[in-house]
Amino acid sequence: MVCRMSRSKTAASSDIGYLMPTANATRATHGITPPNSTIQVLFGQGDGTFRPFVKTATPFSVVTSFLADFNGDNKPDIAALGNGNESLNLFMSNGDGTFQAPLAFQTPFYPKGIQTMGDLNADGSVDLVQFSAAASIAVSTQTLSLWQSVPTISFSAPQLDFATQSVSTSSAASSITLVNDGNAPLSVSKITASGSFAQTNTCTGAVATGQSCTVNVTFTPTSTGPTTGTLTFTDNAYPTTQSLVLTGLGNSSDFSISASPSSTSVSAGATATYTASLAPIDGFTGTVQLACAGAPAKATCTLSKSSVTLDGTNSVNVTATVTTTAPTTTSLMAPSSISPFDGAFRPSVLWACVGFLPVAGLLMIRRRKLAAIAAFGTVAFALVACGGGSSGGGGTTPGTPSGTHSLKITGMDGGLVHDSTVSLTVQ
Repeated sequence: MVCRMSRSKTAASSDIGYLMPTANATRATHGITPPNSTIQVLFGQGDGTFRPFVKTATPFSVVTSFLADFNGDNKPDIAALGNGNESLNLFMSNGDGTFQAPLAFQTPFYPKGIQTMGDLNADGSVDLVQFSAAASIAVSTQTLSLWQSVPTISFSAPQLDFATQSVSTSSAASSITLVNDGNAPLSVSKITASGSFAQTNTCTGAVATGQSCTVNVTFTPTSTGPTTGTLTFTDNAYPTTQSLVLTGLGNSSDFSISASPSSTSVSAGATATYTASLAPIDGFTGTVQLACAGAPAKATCTLSKSSVTLDGTNSVNVTATVTTTAPTTTSLMAPSSISPFDGAFRPSVLWACVGFLPVAGLLMIRRRKLAAIAAFGTVAFALVACGGGSSGGGGTTPGTPSGTHSLKITGMDGGLVHDSTVSLTVQ
């Protein structure tokens, strides 16, 4: 049997595939294992010649076949029936002239051959039409069977098992990957998680052949002890629903946080320290995130650790340091080029001031207006030099306001949140 194979729509040459029986092949009858055959592919070189063939062994003697891309990977596959073989077999191409081991689909009747192929339900995938007989010895065909391409789902794990989780807290998400291993697009209409489990997913729209999507599941126990749930998929694969088991264990473990001293007093500009102690309850293990809030204006509260890990047995201490700000005073001095008047009697300055007056009078007589203006300016300068000026000024910048303030040191792990409140008095 010869099948014409085209490598691609743009290929410059065509290839030939042969379904070759073995040298001692004989016609098989029902109940007798037929001899094997091989699939042989000769790649065209574009000049009417071919390269040496590549072959794939088959477990039966093929008597009828069709060539098509059955899994949407743009590689031609083979659908085949064999002597004495009551199943439809798909040989998926590796793209190099060889084929994978056949996928067998059991037929309800004795197949007589594959009549035709095509997209018979307009879903973008290749379907097959097969004629069959009710008995192996029947001469004529009696049944027409339609094989529709369908999506097939596989999962990255058979179930999801969660570690021990504190009651009323949510676990980190665990993911599972859904893969469409079939030969038709997968359409997921609904995904649900039951019990104490919740899910989010990326399985929106059609999942193409060979593509995948991800489901993220979280566990939030509502009571202590083991619990189970189900992750259910509703889609157009066969069967139309698939389910995975979810398991988890809830416990009553918790943690506590206490801070000391409960109150302290400092002057503005000083620091205050507190010690927060975190202890596990009922074997609690996990990482607790820490925060400090409530520091007054112009003060900060810092923690020696942003998180601590509890081992179920031992307590862990963290230091909280509150730094306050002292008020500051500033002053403004007069410019150094003009000496401030300090009330001290200076004879030399007095005589200099008196000496300016005759000069001003003389100028007023000789130069009239212009001279008068210059004279008055000179007199003004003399008055300033003789004792004018300012002593300057200043101000105060406030620091951390006085009073009593409440600070809260908080520990968080998932849904578990605990805090301890301390008092700070700034004087």
